[in-house]
Formats: sequence, structure tokens, C-alpha cells
Amino acid sequence: MKKLLNKKNNKGFSLVELIVVVLIMGIIAVALAPQVMKWVGTARTNSDENTAKDIKSAVQVALADWQQSSTLPASGTDYTCTINGTSTTLTDSTGYTGLSAMITEVMGGDYPKPAKTGSGGFVVTVSGGSGKVSVSY
Repeated sequence: MKKLLNKKNNKGFSLVELIVVVLIMGIIAVALAPQVMKWVGTARTNSDENTAKDIKSAVQVALADWQQSSTLPASGTDYTCTINGTSTTLTDSTGYTGLSAMITEVMGGDYPKPAKTGSGGFVVTVSGGSGKVSVSY
């Protein structure tokens, strides 16, 4: 009888051990969830900041090309357009469609959409007279 008990095959884990491990992993996941959400928010913000810098560079290149054939709006008049990930054309507030066409050419038709939820798009503003470019989202 003693030999039969020693020959018992004890490979693997018991159900109780598996349940304990799953519970510990669940507790760790609940404890880390808020930190992971912060990381996701930070990553989205950093992504939008980098995309805004890329758009600003593209607009500055387009503006330099555009200024060879056209003039900037008068001082005090700003050129504003919105770039949205779903649109295929740029809309602008002052009717300077030539600059919109240049931006489209420089960006290659790639209209990024902000990673932050609830944002309507990137708003590009070119200050009249100075040609200063700013991008917000």
C-alpha cells in the first residue's frame, strides 16, 4: 500500500493554487490601472504635440513657397484653417485658398487627426503681416 501512495503523479498545479495566482494578478492589475491610464493620456498629448510641430513645419514650408507668388494678409488679419483627419480639403476663414492648396501639396494629402478624444482637429493660424505660424488642437 505504501508503494501505491508514493507513485502518485504530482505534475501541475492544483485548482486552489491557480485561483490564488489569478487573484493576485487581478489585484495587481487593479492597482496599476490608474497609472496606465495616465501613461496613455501622456502618450496622446505627446503624440499631438509632435504632430502639431510637424504640421507647423509643413505650413512654414508651404507659406514660404506661397509667398513667392502671393502676399500675406494685411497686418491684423489672420489666416486660419482646420486640419481634421476625416477631411480631404482644408477650409480656411479668409479665402486664401492658394495657401490651402500649398499646405495640401506639402502634406501630401495626409491630414492627421488629434489623438486626444473630443478634439475637433488641428487649427493652423498664420498671422497677417508677420507670417508667424501657430498650431493648436
